[in-house]
Amino acid sequence: MQAVANAEEGIEFEEDDDVAGGGGIDAELVRVTARANGTNGGDAGLKLREKGDGNLVARLVETVSVDNRMTSDEEAIDGILLQEDETGDLTADLVGATARRNSGDGIQLEENEDGDLDGRIRRSTASGNDGAGADLEQVDPGEGIVEFTQFTAPGNADGPIATEGVTTSGAP
Repeated sequence: MQAVANAEEGIEFEEDDDVAGGGGIDAELVRVTARANGTNGGDAGLKLREKGDGNLVARLVETVSVDNRMTSDEEAIDGILLQEDETGDLTADLVGATARRNSGDGIQLEENEDGDLDGRIRRSTASGNDGAGADLEQVDPGEGIVEFTQFTAPGNADGPIATEGVTTSGAP
């Protein structure tokens, strides 16, 4: 699957919780490419967001997200964004991911409410992004843990990894 030169997000999966009761997202994406998206705004080249009560479980294998940016450079467009906003957990497994030259962070994992962030980023690269290579956020009262294995993140404006409320292991 490819998303190339879309005006906002290239690929977006969003559980909006328009109907009471919540829901979740359980996604496995293999060999997906998001390139040159976001010229008119948006959040990311590849975005998975669970807005209501429910879990976000994502496994991304050999995902490529490159050159996603607004033409005016006014807004940061992340390469890969996985975001859980309400009660529920974010479980992320990125294997062989590539995030390069995005105007935001290369990879962003956000757990914004009651729930835990459990992440693994393996054999992946995030380079030349205008933000961090990987930006990891966990809001209280949850617990955030992200494990890195063979992660390289050279040349990112905000460094290889930025964390808020997240414990990391194996980070470069």
